Amino acid sequence: AGITGGSGSGAPKIPLGRPLTYIHARELSLPGLLEGLRLGRTYVSRGPDGPKLHFGADVLSDGKVDVGIGGIIPLNIEVSFEVAVQNAQGMKLQVIENGRPIRTIPINSNDTGIRFKRMPSSDAAFRVRVIKAADEKSKGFGPLEVVALSSPIYARDITAELLWRNPNFDPEK
Repeated sequence: AGITGGSGSGAPKIPLGRPLTYIHARELSLPGLLEGLRLGRTYVSRGPDGPKLHFGADVLSDGKVDVGIGGIIPLNIEVSFEVAVQNAQGMKLQVIENGRPIRTIPINSNDTGIRFKRMPSSDAAFRVRVIKAADEKSKGFGPLEVVALSSPIYARDITAELLWRNPNFDPEK
């Protein structure tokens, strides 16, 4: 399931947030948007002026993104991930694997990006998020504020899935 944003407040003195859910869709139509939501091709930003994310993976080692947010990469193959962030200068970019940060870098320009490689050997979920120090005046719930968060790119045993769904599939071909 993909991430979606929402806001609520139980007190008049606490303002509502303005999260914005971005959907990668094959076309700008209701069916296209619903398909993007269903496939988890989403990320959430703090609002229209918040960070914009691009997160993808090059599985075929050809310099092109083969898998995007919500997609699945195979196990036991080195995969090159790429992340691009816009409108987040002064914040930090975190790469998260199975809920734990594996890389944190400062964002020094309004258009920045990184590449990193991983070879997952077991099921995994990779996400990216943009964080900043929490405003001390806001009396929030911790030392940092998440201003953008992607849905995962999953690592799965694709061959086993294909064999289960299609008994005639021959992985040697």
